[in-house]
Amino acid sequence: MHLGNAFLSEMGEIFNHSSGNGKFNRSVTDPDRFSSLEDIDVTADGSPVLRILISIVYSVVCAVGLVGNLLVIFLMKIRQGRKKSTINFFVLNLAVTDFQFVLTLPFWAVDTALDFSWPFGHAMCKIILSVTVMNMYASVFFLTAMSITRYCDRGYGTNIHILHREKRGRRKAVPSEVP
Repeated sequence: MHLGNAFLSEMGEIFNHSSGNGKFNRSVTDPDRFSSLEDIDVTADGSPVLRILISIVYSVVCAVGLVGNLLVIFLMKIRQGRKKSTINFFVLNLAVTDFQFVLTLPFWAVDTALDFSWPFGHAMCKIILSVTVMNMYASVFFLTAMSITRYCDRGYGTNIHILHREKRGRRKAVPSEVP
């Protein structure tokens, strides 16, 4: 037990020194330095012009993304009546996830303009961050599914059949022959 305490003490001394230059790690020597999150007052960037410019870019991307994704959703819904395919299904869902993502951009624009001080409250912070992360993963998964579906269509040619189950709204790719 004594050997373990000596080892921990020695390791603590090593970690409290930075790069062997004799300077102590100030976060360890001053335990009350950041006792709460309100004590941390660090600006992210000193240039308000850059923050406003980034906010304007977010707003423009939001406006173009809303119009573009609504147009894709509208056209895919009109076209889906004539021809249903797996790729159209993935494109429609990708447009919906992108639409949800661009709805979060005004919140990020305000956050950036206000030097990264979130004015919308703790709950809204969690909601916007969750929606952003979920849409990021959903977009990646839909793009992956589209790529795999296109590969199967091109690679296997006519040996793959798409089964539509109208009752549950699910689609399933089933190869008729394995090459």
